[in-house]
Amino acid sequence: MMRNLLLGLLIAGATLGAVAQDLKTMPLNRLIDNPTAGILQRGHFDFDMALYSQGGVLLSFSVGLLERMNMGASYGGTYIISDQKPEWNQRPELSLKYRLFDESVTWPAVVLGYSGQGRGLWIDENSMDLNGDGTTDKHPARYEVKAKGFFAVAGKNFILGNLGLLGLHMGANINPVENDDDRGLNLWLGMDKEINNELTAVAEYDFAFDDAKTGLSKNMGFLNLGLRWTFAERLSIELDFKDVFQNREDLTGRSVNSVSREIKITYIEFL
Repeated sequence: MMRNLLLGLLIAGATLGAVAQDLKTMPLNRLIDNPTAGILQRGHFDFDMALYSQGGVLLSFSVGLLERMNMGASYGGTYIISDQKPEWNQRPELSLKYRLFDESVTWPAVVLGYSGQGRGLWIDENSMDLNGDGTTDKHPARYEVKAKGFFAVAGKNFILGNLGLLGLHMGANINPVENDDDRGLNLWLGMDKEINNELTAVAEYDFAFDDAKTGLSKNMGFLNLGLRWTFAERLSIELDFKDVFQNREDLTGRSVNSVSREIKITYIEFL
């Protein structure tokens, strides 16, 4: 199913032409976990591979189908790089971005979209032994870090003379799928700062207002920091430090007390 979906997106993108776009000149399509108002040009596609804790691997694919619209899919699981049996996510997840307004001198770019892809372990309902005695307590099916669901994001870039480019981002989302009792409006902020023509520092803060009743966070929000090295026109590698505030809790309500270190590889191509 996943193979057919990705093949269909690639064929759709292949029918479209575009001027070449590369990672060193294109706007950011995403921060670390959160989307930006940047989109791929028509006929371009990118491929992400994220490596995270518990042997996790997440593969993502996006394509510029139209001038203002990107579509993508993702799939992964935990214990992939491990000697344990892989635990696959429940299903492939889809994403969609539509550029409502382009960036101007005075106004930010604005994008509307949907993303069903959360981060970390997929937790099946009633699948966890929370009591340590072989029994299970009911817990909503969800990712450790919830997906965005429906979102809107605005982004603006500034040229700081010899200091390079600075991008500021602000978004809001509502997730109607994960957790029936926790569907409120959520907000996030982010920035990216060009260090030189190869290195970019990235930071984001997710308030996680829609994750207050689930027992998987301490209501301090999620601060993520990253460093992206674009060492070729179409290839970059990124080192991310996730949950710097150590906001995560496990299913028993105990603090995780660790900062997750993750690696992401991105490749872009055009047809």
